[in-house]
Amino acid sequence: MKRKNWEFPTAYTVLFLILILVTVLTHIIPAGKYNRLSYQENSKEFVIESYGKDDEKLPATQETLDKLNINIDVEKFTNGTIKKPMAIPNTYTKVSGQAQGVDDLILAPISGLADSIDIIIFVLILSGIVGIVNKTGTFSLAMKAISQKTKGKEFLLVVISFIFFAAGGTIFGFWEETIPFYSILIPLFLINNFDPLVPMATIFLGSAVGCMFSTVNPFSTIIASNAAGISFTEGLTFRIVCLILASIITIVYIYRYTLKVKKDRTKSVVYDQEEEIHEKFLGQFEKSLKSEFFFSKYLSINSESR
Repeated sequence: MKRKNWEFPTAYTVLFLILILVTVLTHIIPAGKYNRLSYQENSKEFVIESYGKDDEKLPATQETLDKLNINIDVEKFTNGTIKKPMAIPNTYTKVSGQAQGVDDLILAPISGLADSIDIIIFVLILSGIVGIVNKTGTFSLAMKAISQKTKGKEFLLVVISFIFFAAGGTIFGFWEETIPFYSILIPLFLINNFDPLVPMATIFLGSAVGCMFSTVNPFSTIIASNAAGISFTEGLTFRIVCLILASIITIVYIYRYTLKVKKDRTKSVVYDQEEEIHEKFLGQFEKSLKSEFFFSKYLSINSESR
């Protein structure tokens, strides 16, 4: 009997194993809190909130921050850059926590779905719209028109698409919402003779770079800034510069890959699956082109017979 080769677990299995691990860790890692420091603009003083103790007031000076091992300029507090309470180093105190049980483990996926229902509905609706539009043949006509207009400058598709997804990622965390766009862009890139990996890299890396260097993304940058008690504009210039540099590097990387595959098709990472991918994404498009060809041929024969 042949031994079955080991296969990597599915994404659902991995997520469930992580869920079990996190649940177990709630019984091992103790819960705790840090003392928090905030600036009172009315009294021009620092206030320290300690767990189980009364608040302590201290003068709002650089000397106070140095004593608390907070390496931040006092002006960040006084000019309003840091608005929310921030954790004070080396003040961690254990508190009574609630370890998660089997019930919590079972309910966690349901709670996660409930919290993400807006994204799930968005992806389902957008995917349905894509399916309906694709059924009408609109995509086939659009792809034909775009492929004709971009002839000779096909890589422009990559640049425009990459900028679109990177902008979405950096502005509002465009990540899960990119899923329906694979079914739109892959056929468009394939008819422009791109390797199947190029549209996938354009979408995935574009949104990844955008999310990685989020500028005004409310779901990561602003929430994290609020949690840290600082303004989201802190480091904004640095993030913009990094976003531009990372985008240029990624586009150059994709461009080099397209050149390599163009010179030698066997260099494609998905060379052995290329026919299957083309049939899956371009089968309907090629059928519509054939029917359009025969229909135009039929019209020309009829006009000649008249």
